[in-house]
Amino acid sequence: GGGAGSAQQSAAYCMNLSYQCKDDNAFLVVQEALKAVAHNVVANERKGCCSYAYTREMGGDPHRVHMSEIFASAEDAQTHLTPHEGETLNEMFSEDPETKIMTKLSAAAVNPPEDNEAIMSGLAHLGLGCRLLRTLQGTVLNDFFFTSSWLRRYPTIRGVPGMGVLVELRFEPKPGARADLLKHLEQVTGIATNKDSHSILSCFTAPAWWQAGAPFTSEAVGLSLICTAALGLKHHLRRSLVNGLKGHCSTVHCVLSGENWEDENTQELCEHFEDCALDKVEKREVFAGFIIHPSLFKPPDAAPAAPAQP
Repeated sequence: GGGAGSAQQSAAYCMNLSYQCKDDNAFLVVQEALKAVAHNVVANERKGCCSYAYTREMGGDPHRVHMSEIFASAEDAQTHLTPHEGETLNEMFSEDPETKIMTKLSAAAVNPPEDNEAIMSGLAHLGLGCRLLRTLQGTVLNDFFFTSSWLRRYPTIRGVPGMGVLVELRFEPKPGARADLLKHLEQVTGIATNKDSHSILSCFTAPAWWQAGAPFTSEAVGLSLICTAALGLKHHLRRSLVNGLKGHCSTVHCVLSGENWEDENTQELCEHFEDCALDKVEKREVFAGFIIHPSLFKPPDAAPAAPAQP
């Protein structure tokens, strides 16, 4: 992968999985396996694995793990692990009663490559209940993240890796209000179609990809947004906009995953959502992997040399 050309980005898809680890020891096994694989994905610059975030709720159940992955293409998904790394993860996901350390709670693929038999059979292999979803608006992988002209002029504009945030807003529309909610959400998903949006890796709406159950029904809609840092997101998701979205809904939850919770902007973004008086704000830490692949912060190859200082 490398992220050239929109055909590649439009082939991108997203995986969301939630598992319950058996106990403390099982969690540590899972964490070590995922850390080892993520380390290799970074060290070998497998950039087509754009997001590889393994999270759990801060102050919540320490054995419940969530996995969010974005691949630039089916090919990137199939090649992001060596056979040996794949084996390690297969052991972790084992369904054999003797060796099983995790129970699947939910699985969803957003925009899976339906023309790729290997991947689709792999999703089927995840067992019953892997939902195959299509985006309603926006894009799983934002073209302009890779092609923004600002990047060529200001190669360090993205800041540093390790500050990424994943914002999920989960909406249960009032009866008959789903279309109005989606219309209103265009104000958010539109930011990804702005050619200056060098900091937004992903921004889309889709049917609910999280674990089914009250207060959400089959009408539920989610907004997913990945940004290089929390700074500026309070503006994109300002309170008046969030209040407008709430007006169409009986329930709104926010799940905020951050790579660095010591960052003041991440804390402030969380406080901003709390101030919006949502029904729930869940904070998640990244215990392995990354929200945005660190290699994507390197200046683009085509960047002209900076003019010499006089």
